[in-house]
Parts: sequence; C-alpha cells; structure tokens
Amino acid sequence: MKVFLGLLFVLFTSQVHCQLQEQQKIQYLNERAHFNLARDRDSVCYYSRQAFELNKGRFPIEEAKTFVVLGMCQKYEGKLDSAYVLFDLAKDLFQENGMTNDLGTSYWYLGKVWFDLQQFEKAAPFYTRAIEAFESTSNHESQFKVINGLAVMNFMQGKYVEGLDYLHQALAIVERQNLYHNHFRLYNNLGSVYSHLKEHDRALEFNELAMSITDTSSNKGLLVQALGNRAEIYRRLGVLDSAIHYYDQSVKIGEKFAYDTRELLALKSNLHYSKGETKDALSDLRMAVAGADNSDRVEKYLLRLGNFYFGLNRLDSALFFAKKALDVSLRNDVNIVAYRSAKLLSEVYLRQENYKLAHDYLNQYSVYRDSVFNTETESKLSDFRVQIETLDKTNEIELLKARADLDELARISIIRQSVAVVLILTLVIVMILLWNRNRQKKQKISYMKLQGEMEMNDLELQKQTLYMINVNNQMKEVEDGLRSMNAKNDITTNDIRKIISGIMVNRSMDKEWDKFENYFSKAHKKFKENLQAKHGNLTQQDRRLTTLIKMDLSNREIASILDIEQRSVIIKRYRLKKKLNLEKDGDLEAYIQTL
Repeated sequence: MKVFLGLLFVLFTSQVHCQLQEQQKIQYLNERAHFNLARDRDSVCYYSRQAFELNKGRFPIEEAKTFVVLGMCQKYEGKLDSAYVLFDLAKDLFQENGMTNDLGTSYWYLGKVWFDLQQFEKAAPFYTRAIEAFESTSNHESQFKVINGLAVMNFMQGKYVEGLDYLHQALAIVERQNLYHNHFRLYNNLGSVYSHLKEHDRALEFNELAMSITDTSSNKGLLVQALGNRAEIYRRLGVLDSAIHYYDQSVKIGEKFAYDTRELLALKSNLHYSKGETKDALSDLRMAVAGADNSDRVEKYLLRLGNFYFGLNRLDSALFFAKKALDVSLRNDVNIVAYRSAKLLSEVYLRQENYKLAHDYLNQYSVYRDSVFNTETESKLSDFRVQIETLDKTNEIELLKARADLDELARISIIRQSVAVVLILTLVIVMILLWNRNRQKKQKISYMKLQGEMEMNDLELQKQTLYMINVNNQMKEVEDGLRSMNAKNDITTNDIRKIISGIMVNRSMDKEWDKFENYFSKAHKKFKENLQAKHGNLTQQDRRLTTLIKMDLSNREIASILDIEQRSVIIKRYRLKKKLNLEKDGDLEAYIQTL
C-alpha cells in the first residue's frame, strides 16, 4: 500500500511540476512580448504566437494575457478590427477567472480602439468600467491614466469644461497617492485645455510648470512635448511666428535625441500653410514622410500630403499621394487610412469631373469603411473571431483537432490527478489525526503532572503561611500575658525581662521564613526573578512584603506574620509603592500580580 501511494505521489508531483514549468515558460514569453512592444514589434508577434501555441487553452489567464499583447501589437499597426476582437476575448477570460485588475485593462484597451476610430460615445462606457475595476483593486496609477484619457476624449469633442473637470479629478488622485511622476502629463494637458478655453495666461502658467519638470529630468522627450505644447498655445493666441519658433526648437531637440518628430513637423506645416508659406509647409510634410519607412505608419503622412495638395487645388499631386497612401495602408492593413484615402480620391476625381472614378472610389470607401464594427456584418465578426482565436488560418482544422486531443488528454490527466490527490489527502489526514491524538495525550499527561505539582506547592505554601501566622499569634498571646503579670508584680521584673527577651529572639523565625520562601518559589517560579530584574534595589523586608501581597493576604494577616502593627503595614506598603516607581493612584496589588 505504501509503495502504491508513493508511486501515485511521484506521478502527481511530476505532472504538477511539468505543468508549472510550461506555465512559467508561457508567462516568460508573455513578459518578453510585452517588454518589446515599444521596441521590436516583430519579436512581439513571435513571442506571443509561441505563447499561444504552447498554451492551447490550458491556462486561461495566460492565454488572456497573450491576447492582450497581440491586441496591442495589432493596434499599433493600425489593425483595429483585429485588436478589438483580441481585447474582447481577453476581457471574457479575465471576467470568468475573477481577474479584476486585468479586466479593467481589457476595458481600457477596448475603449482605446473606439477612441482611435473617434467613436467617443462607444469608447466612454468602456473607460468608465475600467475606472471602476481599477478603483476596486486600488490601482491608482491606471485609474489616473484612464481618467486622463477621458479628459482628452472630451477635448477632442470640444467639451473643454468637462475635460477640465476630469483633469482636476486626475490631479487629485496624483496628489493623494503621491504619483508625482505623472505631474508633467497633467500640467501639459491643463495648459492645452486652458489654451482652448482662451485662458492663455493660465495655459502658459501650467506650461511653465511642465517645463520646470523637464529641467530636472533626463528624459528629453518631455522637453520635446512641453515645447510642442507651448507652440500650440501661441498658435491659439495667433502669434504664429512664436509658435513656429517653439515647433522648430522641439523638432531640433527631438532629432538630436532620436525622438519621433513627424507629428511636430506636420503641425508646423499647418502653421506655415496658415501664413501662406506653402513652400515651407510642403518641406515640413515631406520631411515627415522621409522620417518613416513603409512599415512605420508612413501612410498617415502620405494622406496628409494628399489633403494638402487638394487644399492647394494641385489635383495631380493630390492624386499621386492619395493613391500612394491607399496602397501603403492596404499593404499594411491599416483600414482607417485606407478608407480616408479612398474618400480623398473620390473627392479629387469629383473635382476633376471624372464621375466614374469618383463613383468607384466612393464604393471602395464604403467597403473599407465597412468593418467588424458594422452591425450589419455580424457573420463576418463571427468568422473573424474564429480566425483570431486560432491565429493560423491555414492550419485551423489541425489546430482544432489538436485542441480536442489535448482536451481529452487533459480530462484523463485531471481524473488521474484527482484520484491521486484524494488518496494523498486521505493519507495525510489520517497521519495528522494520529499525530494530533498522540500529541494531545502527551500534553494532557504533562498538564496533569504540572497541575498536581502546582496544587501541592500551593497547599504547602498555604500550610506554611497559616503555621507562621498561628505561631506568631501564640507567641503574641504569651508575650501579652507575661506583660500583664509583670504589671501585677506576680513575678520579678528581671525574670519577666528574660522571658520576653527569649520570646522575641525566638520569634525571628528565620528557619520558617526559609521554608516559606522555598514553597513560594516553587508555586511562583518566575516571580522572584522578574522582581529582581525590574527592581534590584529592594531590601529583604521589601521582598518579603511583596511575596505576602502576591499571596493576596490582608493587612492584618501581613501584620501578624511580620509582627508589626497594621498601621506599620500600611506605611510599608506606601514606601514599597514609591520604590516600585508606581503612580500615586497606581494599584500596588494589581502591579505585583503581573510580575
């Protein structure tokens, strides 16, 4: 039986060990993928696919984390449809497994997808759910970021007062939770919103606060943002030369420290265009395009160039860049730029009165605009969800079959593990019960022995105390009688004095005190040690008085043992209280009982 149980235990532990190793490997791959999101997105795809293939649905929480990382990668590439489905899958898994904080992250990312599509009414509920989830888990950092996102969302809709309210909520969280590293972002956003509200003095005041943070920071990207924000404030003030100056500074610092300055160049281009400086405006936009390759969202800036030439009525150039933007966006699967490029092409051909091509591109615009978010294409959403779940269209059937086989193996493994666990738990419980019973038996015997010794010591101590009281009382009676006889002159004074002297000598009872202290030490083992440790300045008479008080004797009984008046006992107690450093209203008996 023992051998069988041992084999079951080894089998169970080996299976658990293998599963833990695989789970740790999947966790490691997810962490590597997340770490590389802002650095090397090709490796993100590689690590997250490896994690998905290794998992195959066995560890739902790790699978959900894989979906989140893949969704973020898809979002960065502009593939919002794919990102939405992945975040939605992750949300369901986190919800099923009670992962509230990760559930909040999923809601947040789902809201970000709608935010990127500028469908703010659909984004807002997801942001609200994310805030509730982060608040319940005390994740104040993420709570702040989502509230800040709601503020930005309101700014983009022109709701600056509402956005300002969210910013002040975020500022309250930052100051209450000491999240000072977020001050820069808040000051930058507050400067922007006050600028929109035409409170330019306050806008510059917050921009100065943001700039002051950059003075002590090694992150030059913050300085790039602060200068860009100052440029925007001056643009709204109508001081375009100052705005261009600060954009120039921001671009130069960004290029020096290898930051992405394409968006700054595009904004600077708009300012040159507003001043009628077409050449400088085109130069800035071309620099933005040159600063990106075909895999780095260049389609966004190609589309801006197309719109720029369309605004100048240079239709041939507008067609060239719009078509190039469409080609690159289709190649990179960036639908949001694809449908906007098709719309621009339709408008250009319409202006050229080429109605056929205008109609064709308008149809293309409708097709590209139609995505998984269109409620009329629910079947497409279902098909796409299945494809995303497998993440390998060509091997869909094989993966499903493999998953079914794995599910069957997992079921058998769970049955084996359950049997092993039940047997092991039964054995452990029996062993614990036997050990506990034996331990309780030993404790009971030891307790009874100790209790007997304590009762014996208490009994001897009481007997010795009563004996000492009785002897002292008898000796007192004899002394009083002799004194009475002396008063009546029944015997000689010299004889009486000798008798009284002998009685007083014998009443010292040193031997009886030795017995008493011996019994007391056995009954109260730690008392004398504690008393000596805390109050080493006590005399022998003081220590004797404390032992008698410890035994809860009355003043009359103490006076009888010590052969003194009751009033003397009261005086001695008062002096002892002072030596023990007790307060005037302190309880002497209670203190001694604690020693």
